[in-house]
Amino acid sequence: MPGRRIDRVHADFRERLVFQYTDQPAHDFVREINLSSDELLYGTRFIQNVGHISDDKREEGLLLGEVLGITALC
Repeated sequence: MPGRRIDRVHADFRERLVFQYTDQPAHDFVREINLSSDELLYGTRFIQNVGHISDDKREEGLLLGEVLGITALC
């Protein structure tokens, strides 16, 4: 099916684009506030815990996005 190939190519392009535009601001943020390894680990564990408390009825990652105001931008 040719349409699926085009859809996958578009999805791959879009995925790269999203990560490209996420990557640089994240790096700038880490440099600007001089994030320590311990702080990075704390943030990583926080995000991991958000995933662990999610279930088939509640997607806590989405709720976190709402709290941060990110979902309102989409």
